Amino acid sequence: MKGGEAVVTRAKTEVSIAIPLALRMYAIGYSLEEVIAHCKSTGVVSKFLIHHIRGNVKAPRGSKIKLKSISEKFLEARRLAGYTTEDEPTFHEIRSLSKRTYMEKGGVDTKALLGHLTDAMADLYANSRGLEPIKVKISVL
Repeated sequence: MKGGEAVVTRAKTEVSIAIPLALRMYAIGYSLEEVIAHCKSTGVVSKFLIHHIRGNVKAPRGSKIKLKSISEKFLEARRLAGYTTEDEPTFHEIRSLSKRTYMEKGGVDTKALLGHLTDAMADLYANSRGLEPIKVKISVL
Protein backbone atom coordinates (compact mmCIF):
# COMPACT_ATOMS: atom_id res chain seq x y z
CA MET A 1 0.00 0.00 0.00
CA LYS A 2 1.27 3.38 -0.94
CA GLY A 3 -0.26 6.84 -1.09
CA GLY A 4 -3.83 5.72 -0.43
CA GLU A 5 -3.65 2.90 -2.96
CA ALA A 6 -3.12 -0.84 -2.92
CA VAL A 7 -0.90 -1.95 -5.78
CA VAL A 8 -1.65 -5.50 -6.87
CA THR A 9 -0.23 -7.56 -9.70
CA ARG A 10 -2.50 -10.02 -11.46
CA ALA A 11 -0.76 -13.39 -11.56
CA LYS A 12 -2.45 -14.35 -14.84
CA THR A 13 -1.32 -11.29 -16.82
CA GLU A 14 1.35 -9.70 -14.59
CA VAL A 15 -0.50 -6.38 -14.98
CA SER A 16 -0.04 -4.08 -11.96
CA ILE A 17 -3.12 -2.20 -10.80
CA ALA A 18 -3.19 0.69 -8.29
CA ILE A 19 -6.58 0.53 -6.56
CA PRO A 20 -7.70 3.39 -4.27
CA LEU A 21 -8.19 2.16 -0.70
CA ALA A 22 -11.41 4.20 -0.59
CA LEU A 23 -12.99 1.94 -3.25
CA ARG A 24 -16.21 0.67 -1.69
CA MET A 25 -18.42 -2.24 -2.70
CA TYR A 26 -21.78 -0.97 -1.47
CA ALA A 27 -23.43 -4.36 -1.98
CA ILE A 28 -21.38 -5.76 0.93
CA GLY A 29 -20.77 -2.52 2.82
CA TYR A 30 -16.95 -2.54 2.88
CA SER A 31 -14.18 -0.47 1.38
CA LEU A 32 -10.91 -2.00 0.22
CA GLU A 33 -9.22 -0.29 3.17
CA GLU A 34 -11.62 -1.99 5.61
CA VAL A 35 -11.09 -5.40 4.00
CA ILE A 36 -7.31 -4.99 4.22
CA ALA A 37 -7.57 -3.89 7.87
CA HIS A 38 -9.60 -7.01 8.62
CA CYS A 39 -7.01 -9.22 6.91
CA LYS A 40 -4.26 -7.58 8.97
CA SER A 41 -6.21 -7.93 12.23
CA THR A 42 -5.08 -11.54 12.66
CA GLY A 43 -1.99 -10.42 14.57
CA VAL A 44 0.17 -12.47 12.20
CA VAL A 45 2.83 -10.51 10.33
CA SER A 46 2.68 -11.53 6.69
CA LYS A 47 3.34 -10.09 3.25
CA PHE A 48 0.14 -11.85 2.11
CA LEU A 49 -3.31 -10.44 2.85
CA ILE A 50 -4.84 -13.91 2.84
CA HIS A 51 -2.53 -16.03 4.94
CA HIS A 52 -2.37 -18.91 7.41
CA ILE A 53 -3.22 -17.80 10.93
CA ARG A 54 -2.31 -21.10 12.57
CA GLY A 55 0.77 -22.78 11.24
CA ASN A 56 1.48 -26.41 10.59
CA VAL A 57 4.34 -28.41 9.09
CA LYS A 58 3.30 -27.73 5.49
CA ALA A 59 2.13 -24.14 5.98
CA PRO A 60 3.80 -21.94 8.60
CA ARG A 61 1.97 -18.96 10.15
CA GLY A 62 1.85 -16.05 7.73
CA SER A 63 2.45 -18.13 4.61
CA LYS A 64 0.14 -17.67 1.64
CA ILE A 65 -2.88 -19.87 1.24
CA LYS A 66 -2.77 -21.96 -1.92
CA LEU A 67 -5.31 -21.22 -4.65
CA LYS A 68 -6.62 -24.79 -4.41
CA SER A 69 -7.37 -24.28 -0.71
CA ILE A 70 -9.18 -21.00 -1.42
CA SER A 71 -11.24 -22.69 -4.14
CA GLU A 72 -12.16 -25.59 -1.85
CA LYS A 73 -13.21 -23.28 1.01
CA PHE A 74 -15.12 -21.08 -1.44
CA LEU A 75 -17.02 -24.14 -2.69
CA GLU A 76 -17.77 -25.12 0.91
CA ALA A 77 -19.09 -21.60 1.66
CA ARG A 78 -21.31 -21.63 -1.44
CA ARG A 79 -22.82 -24.94 -0.40
CA LEU A 80 -23.38 -23.69 3.17
CA ALA A 81 -25.18 -20.70 1.60
CA GLY A 82 -27.58 -23.11 -0.08
CA TYR A 83 -26.26 -23.16 -3.63
CA THR A 84 -26.57 -26.49 -5.40
CA THR A 85 -24.09 -27.80 -7.93
CA GLU A 86 -26.30 -26.61 -10.81
CA ASP A 87 -26.53 -22.96 -9.74
CA GLU A 88 -23.20 -22.34 -8.04
CA PRO A 89 -21.59 -19.14 -9.35
CA THR A 90 -18.06 -19.48 -10.64
CA PHE A 91 -15.24 -17.04 -9.80
CA HIS A 92 -15.68 -15.65 -13.32
CA GLU A 93 -19.40 -15.01 -12.70
CA ILE A 94 -18.67 -13.30 -9.38
CA ARG A 95 -16.00 -11.14 -11.01
CA SER A 96 -18.47 -10.28 -13.76
CA LEU A 97 -21.14 -9.41 -11.17
CA SER A 98 -18.64 -7.16 -9.40
CA LYS A 99 -17.93 -5.31 -12.65
CA ARG A 100 -21.63 -4.90 -13.42
CA THR A 101 -22.34 -3.70 -9.86
CA TYR A 102 -19.64 -1.03 -10.10
CA MET A 103 -20.87 -0.06 -13.58
CA GLU A 104 -24.42 0.46 -12.25
CA LYS A 105 -23.17 2.61 -9.38
CA GLY A 106 -20.87 4.57 -11.68
CA GLY A 107 -17.64 6.40 -10.96
CA VAL A 108 -15.30 3.38 -11.17
CA ASP A 109 -13.09 2.51 -14.14
CA THR A 110 -14.01 -1.17 -14.18
CA LYS A 111 -11.75 -1.95 -17.12
CA ALA A 112 -8.73 -0.82 -15.10
CA LEU A 113 -10.04 -2.35 -11.86
CA LEU A 114 -10.15 -5.82 -13.41
CA GLY A 115 -6.82 -5.29 -15.16
CA HIS A 116 -8.19 -5.59 -18.67
CA LEU A 117 -6.02 -4.16 -21.42
CA THR A 118 -8.61 -4.34 -24.19
CA ASP A 119 -12.19 -3.13 -24.51
CA ALA A 120 -13.18 -6.56 -25.85
CA MET A 121 -12.09 -8.30 -22.65
CA ALA A 122 -13.73 -5.62 -20.50
CA ASP A 123 -16.98 -6.02 -22.46
CA LEU A 124 -16.89 -9.79 -21.96
CA TYR A 125 -17.07 -9.29 -18.19
CA ALA A 126 -19.93 -6.78 -18.56
CA ASN A 127 -22.13 -9.50 -20.09
CA SER A 128 -24.44 -11.19 -17.55
CA ARG A 129 -24.78 -14.27 -19.83
CA GLY A 130 -28.53 -14.43 -19.34
CA LEU A 131 -28.29 -14.46 -15.55
CA GLU A 132 -30.07 -11.11 -15.36
CA PRO A 133 -32.89 -9.70 -17.46
CA ILE A 134 -32.08 -7.07 -20.07
CA LYS A 135 -33.12 -3.75 -18.54
CA VAL A 136 -35.05 -1.23 -20.61
CA LYS A 137 -33.95 2.30 -19.75
CA ILE A 138 -36.24 5.26 -20.32
CA SER A 139 -35.84 8.98 -19.92
CA VAL A 140 -38.23 10.72 -17.57
CA LEU A 141 -40.29 13.14 -19.65
